[in-house]
This record gives sequence, C-alpha cells and structure tokens, in this order.
Amino acid sequence: MANSRIRLITRADDAGSCQSANLAIATTCHFGAIRNVSFMAPGPAIEQAATVFKKIRRINCGFHVVLNAEWDDVKWGPVLPPEMVPSLVDENGHFFPTPNILRERGFSVEEAMAEIEAQLGRLRDLGLTIDYVDEHMGISWIGLREEIANLCAREGVIDAHGFNGLPRLMESSGDLRQDFLARLRAAPDGTYVFVTHPGLDAPDMRAMGHAGLEPGQVARERAAETALLVEPTLKDELRHLDVEVVRYAAAGV
Repeated sequence: MANSRIRLITRADDAGSCQSANLAIATTCHFGAIRNVSFMAPGPAIEQAATVFKKIRRINCGFHVVLNAEWDDVKWGPVLPPEMVPSLVDENGHFFPTPNILRERGFSVEEAMAEIEAQLGRLRDLGLTIDYVDEHMGISWIGLREEIANLCAREGVIDAHGFNGLPRLMESSGDLRQDFLARLRAAPDGTYVFVTHPGLDAPDMRAMGHAGLEPGQVARERAAETALLVEPTLKDELRHLDVEVVRYAAAGV
C-alpha cells in the first residue's frame, strides 16, 4: 500500500505511566492498529513496559519527553536526583502539573536538557531501541524546541515534531469511531499522525485525574480509545478508505 491515499502514523502515548496503560497499548499493537509506542521514562510502570514491548515486533519505540506530572494523586519526578534539577521540581521532588507552570516559574534549560538526556539513557538502559522523540503535553513550546531538535539530530532519531496531526472535525458527533472515520474521509491525501492514549477502566488508571474532570473520566475515555483500536471491523474500514497505518520510520516524509 505504498501509494495509499493516507499514510497514518498511529501512535500510543504514555507507556510506562501505569500497568493498565501498558496492557491496553500492547493489546492495540497485537491487533495491528498501533505501530508506534511512546515511553515515559519517569513513569512508575516503565520497567514493566520495557519488558512487555521488547517482545512486540513491527513497532517503532519512541521517547516521550516528560517534564510535568499532571495528575493530582499520581505523581512522578525526574530520572536524575531532584537536587540535580531543582528548577524542574516542587518541594516533594515531583514535576509541576503543567508545562505552563514550569515556564511561568522559570527553569534552567541546562537542567531540563540534562534530565531529558537522562530519560533517553534510562529507556536505552532498559533495552528499548528508540526510533523517534515526541513530547508529553508539547513540552518543547516553553523554550526547548531547538534543543530537542538538536538532540534528535545528534542521536540519529526521528523528531516527531515535524509531522502533522490528523485534521480534526469542526463538530464532533459524540461517537469516537464515527468521528475517527469522518476525519479520515475529510483529510486531504497525505501523511498524518494519530495520537492515542489507550487504557483500561481499572483502579490504577482511575487514580488519574485532576480538578475539572469527573472521577474515573480519564479511565473511561482511555478505555473507549482502546475499544476503538481493537474493533474487529477497523482494518477493513481503513482499507476501504485507502488508509495505511505505518511506523514513523516508514512514513516516507
């Protein structure tokens, strides 16, 4: 399908954030819907993630740069000792909830890049072959874009920042599957990234939330994304729409 109308880089973010995320993402990989998996080095389940995904073929593994911890009750901090990166952490040694807080407080670019390089090293030490780099909550906008691009060039990995996302609809139907297919029908020919966050409606994922979200909302929404990606008819529907799911390394861009 080298001449497909759309080449869709299907990506699952947040591997390593919890065991339910790891299981859900692995399931979507086995179904063939996900071809790229992004790993959070500071995540509490990153060791399990590495063990699981080293056994899965036909995927690209990505480094999901993480400098924030958005959930109220599930926190993580740097791979480096907190005292080595004091501008990146709160009094408990955790990352701040959002990139915007980090930017407003002010931070050391040198500390940020030292932590980013340590995270990449951590993933490689766990036996993962890193093919591309992307960002959790678009962290590079706070003043790290050039530095991350340079890191990618230096390390010989793909900078995922240069790929366009699948265009969104002006209005949602409220049906995840129908909206996804409608976005594909409406998209001009080309190569796009479709970012997902597969999960399960399980206790470790229900613990993820913050003010403004209903209890369990994250788990329910991510379980719905998993259901979309393992829908038995999805492969046929993508084929009918002349869509090929690809790895970053095979995107041809």
